[in-house]
Amino acid sequence: MNFIKKTWGWMFLLLAVGMFMFCYLGSPYWAVYSIKQALADRNQEVIDSYIDFDSLRTNLKNQLTNQVEMQFAEKQQKPINQVIQAFSYEAIDNLVDQYVTPEGIEDLFSGANTLQTIKKEFKLKEESTSAKQTNTQKKSPSNVTWSLNYGDNTNQFFAIIRPNQKENDKIEVSLVREGFFDWKVNNILLPFKFN
Repeated sequence: MNFIKKTWGWMFLLLAVGMFMFCYLGSPYWAVYSIKQALADRNQEVIDSYIDFDSLRTNLKNQLTNQVEMQFAEKQQKPINQVIQAFSYEAIDNLVDQYVTPEGIEDLFSGANTLQTIKKEFKLKEESTSAKQTNTQKKSPSNVTWSLNYGDNTNQFFAIIRPNQKENDKIEVSLVREGFFDWKVNNILLPFKFN
């Protein structure tokens, strides 16, 4: 009788540990599934709950600023290049602030607004020194595929989004674990053929 109680105790413990690990390791897949469902249902509140907008804006500005600095480092330092570089930084801030909104993220994740569209608008803003905003035409959502995998550890997860199976518009979304089971989008890794 005592042996049976111990066996059931161990079985219960193993089952509890197994369930915890299943939930722990499966939670990013659930988060991405929830984001995809919210996109399909156009449920802005749910989408917003999975995005850390402050971290996302900071990380995107850093990526774009580094890319601009690398491009200007390759060119000779002429005074006009420094002026253009200063306008580029302002354009980066404006571009990120304009697109990293609940609506902008929804459009990007659903394929309604692709990186090619954003790139064209960025070039227009770089060329135009006026503060006037350009109107973007919203495209209807397209056929989007998602590839999912863990990063270097169990606290980082990546979702690669490809609108219409196009490699040029591929974006890599980084999610980080918050607590045991919650995940937030904190970065979008841009493919830097962005020139």
